[in-house]
Amino acid sequence: MKHALAIVEPVSVDFLIREVRTAGLLVSAGFPSPAGDDLEDPIDLIAWMVRHEHATFWYRVSGNSLCRAGTLDGDFVAIDRAGKVQPGRTVLALHNGDMTLKVLAKRDGRLWLEARSDDHYLHSLFSKAQRYGVSSPGSLAAIRSTNMPDPIALIDCNNFYVSCERLFDPRLRGKPVVVLSNNDGCAVARSDEAKALGIKMGEPAHLFRDKTKAHGIRLFSSNYALYGDISRRVAATIADFSPRTEIYSIDETFVDMSGFGGRMLDHAAEMRATVRQNTGIPTCVGICPTKTMAKFANFIAKKNPVFNGVADLTDEKIAAYCMARTDVSEVWGVGSKTTEKLRQIGINTVAQLRDMPLPLARQIGTVVLERTVAELRGIPCIEIKSRTWSRRARAWPSPDRPEAR
Repeated sequence: MKHALAIVEPVSVDFLIREVRTAGLLVSAGFPSPAGDDLEDPIDLIAWMVRHEHATFWYRVSGNSLCRAGTLDGDFVAIDRAGKVQPGRTVLALHNGDMTLKVLAKRDGRLWLEARSDDHYLHSLFSKAQRYGVSSPGSLAAIRSTNMPDPIALIDCNNFYVSCERLFDPRLRGKPVVVLSNNDGCAVARSDEAKALGIKMGEPAHLFRDKTKAHGIRLFSSNYALYGDISRRVAATIADFSPRTEIYSIDETFVDMSGFGGRMLDHAAEMRATVRQNTGIPTCVGICPTKTMAKFANFIAKKNPVFNGVADLTDEKIAAYCMARTDVSEVWGVGSKTTEKLRQIGINTVAQLRDMPLPLARQIGTVVLERTVAELRGIPCIEIKSRTWSRRARAWPSPDRPEAR
């Protein structure tokens, strides 16, 4: 019997019937009907069906293993990643590398994935499957600090384009994946596995053709419509965790963390976990009192598993330890030419850049580098500019919006 599988490509709701007209009064069955005089505002069917808009994805069903549950081959189903899982509900689960739609049942104290058809059978133990997209924040090893004022968090999506492709094809997890630029010219996104093979950002595709064949690297053309839609969902989820956020790029958002006090780390961990649950996109969070340090903290969170995805560098000792062991080229805004100039005067680490005299920083890299050094010292020079996300085509504000730069 064919399983009821959700297709790997998402379904747009634009072509679905969204509205129906309703009559505000009960009318008789006589003729003529006065119902046309009493029409109320239309009902948005999607709004009635969807509780968590930015956590809901649409899929087309293939197969009839849920026909007795009312789900037939070719039906459209709305999958709410933020919905509560409980016996009796239909769930989209990851089983043996495939996404399958089944009813969750509880028997003998254990959860099972069940089909509902004339050939009814127990599909699998739910403990051996995985509800699609669920993750837990885990424990936090970073140390809390309440001395730093107005902390800023940067939440950054990990290998964003690759993560979007994996969202609809779980079989890509753990395999080297590269997303190519327009006309499939060069690499614009790489999975960790592809990075380990030595593929560099911006490297022309023809230069790693041999590696692609030898290691089975999966290549994808850029799908910016998909990436923009997922980015909007991520931004919408993040906006629920702070009154002030700034969408810096398609996969990065600055978040004002002031006022959370001793709950700041837990709040950041919950934000990260909720983004993963609602959208399926993995992220890391860096927390510091300045934007430049928040970017650095995010880099540390990605490179050091001890932080479990959330690095709080408001503790001066932890920050100093990391800065002394990180190359200066990893600092936000320090490009290759500036790095070369800094190395010529013996500045090779982030800590050495932080300690250089401000006039010397201005002399080498203008006022831009001077501000970078000040921010590395915990002196804010770049404020958060609140920018709202758009519900329509764009994942970030368009240039003609007043809040956009």
